[in-house]
Amino acid sequence: MPKAKKRRNSDETEAPSKRAANCGPNEHEAAPRNEEDGVVDKREPVYLYKDPDVSTQKTSGLYKPPTFEELQNLKEAEMLFQSNLLKLQVTELLAEIRPKKKPSIDAFLCLLRSVLLSTRPTDPVNLCDAMTSLPRHIQYPLRLNNSPGLKGKFHFVPPQTVKVIGSYLLQSLAKPELNVDVSIEIPQECLQAKDHLNYRYFHKRALYLCHIAAVLKKEKELLTSLKFSYMNSNPLLPIIVLTPILNGKVSKYTVQLYPFIADEMFKVTKLAPDRNNIRDTSAGDGQENPPTPYYNNTLLQDMDSYQRHLHDIFSASQECAAFADAVMLFKVWLRQRGFYKGYGCFNGFLISMLLVYLLHHRKVHKLMTSYHILRITLEHLASNDWTVKGNTLATHDKVPLEKFHAAFEVVFVGSSGYHNLCGDMSSTTYHRVQHEARAALRLLEKESTESFEALFMTKMPFVQCFDAICQLVSQSLCRVQDHFAI
Repeated sequence: MPKAKKRRNSDETEAPSKRAANCGPNEHEAAPRNEEDGVVDKREPVYLYKDPDVSTQKTSGLYKPPTFEELQNLKEAEMLFQSNLLKLQVTELLAEIRPKKKPSIDAFLCLLRSVLLSTRPTDPVNLCDAMTSLPRHIQYPLRLNNSPGLKGKFHFVPPQTVKVIGSYLLQSLAKPELNVDVSIEIPQECLQAKDHLNYRYFHKRALYLCHIAAVLKKEKELLTSLKFSYMNSNPLLPIIVLTPILNGKVSKYTVQLYPFIADEMFKVTKLAPDRNNIRDTSAGDGQENPPTPYYNNTLLQDMDSYQRHLHDIFSASQECAAFADAVMLFKVWLRQRGFYKGYGCFNGFLISMLLVYLLHHRKVHKLMTSYHILRITLEHLASNDWTVKGNTLATHDKVPLEKFHAAFEVVFVGSSGYHNLCGDMSSTTYHRVQHEARAALRLLEKESTESFEALFMTKMPFVQCFDAICQLVSQSLCRVQDHFAI
């Protein structure tokens, strides 16, 4: 009797297991709802085994394979960076110098544009009379009173276009200098066909800025200060610098107004490096006037359209995701060494155009990181002497590079084929940039934790780079400086 009872219990326990073995993974579920009895079974389904094909099962993220971006970061840290610390320092530096975008500055730029486009035109007057009839609170920004052959008339017409250009638009603005560049196109009605001669264009350019300054002086609710400055310290290219009021407070941003003219205003062939555009009336018969390459290149700087440069840089930034970050790193490196400002400086615009050149020649790849682009560009600067063999962005050599080298010390021709982007730069400045590029590469090759601080955090002004500094003053040099209003 006891044995039969034991067999009956084993049969009762084996029956459910056999039924469970015959059912699929979704068949052995909770008891069905019995709505007639008013009882609802709320038990969750019980799975006796897991089928990998069932969609309800989720793969743990811990065991997922690395993504392409993660593999690229790992490879970059292994091949480019000597340590993960340097990579983290570069990432933190970019986050520190990148300003936050504020809608208030965009609203100010819209108001500024509406004010400039709504200005009233003036009647034509003689050029000399226009220079002497300015308002009292507006000081004429040029000192070229003895310009030879100053003729023609001037009248003010509202700008053809007012557009934001430069680092702010391309999102490569780097603290602490928050400058928003705005281009102002001077209409062709304000100029004449021969204004490229004898400084006429530069006088009309300065008068045009004076009229704009007089209009903006009245907008006291928008501005806290308005002053004239000079583009890269060039005395022939004054600009207007504004400090806006944003949300009732003085803004940390400054707005810089850059006038320019259309590309077809003057024939570019007349502004080649071997042409003369300053007529010396005191020269005797049979004497030819010498070429004026620096004068011609300065005028081409306004004709070599900002929109063309903006298109080239914007296309490069869209092709290469790390373009803006690389420009920001270079700005910090140049500022710490004193190359970023002054006459003939190596600024952010020039480094942006150099990156465009390297992208066009496939020396910089679109998948490179900002740090990798920095190293490639430093290697290019260290190994290429622009004083001997310059670069060109032009697809066709409209002017041979030999003519540029005969007229300028450093050559980097823009996409127009006529304008030398380094026309004001001296060979001494470029060789100093080369020296610092080689020193930077030596620092990056060392496995030292002090490389980052030496490259980006340590200031190296001009006076601290040499044991002795000599200042040479000559009477002939003073006369030249007075002529160019330096």
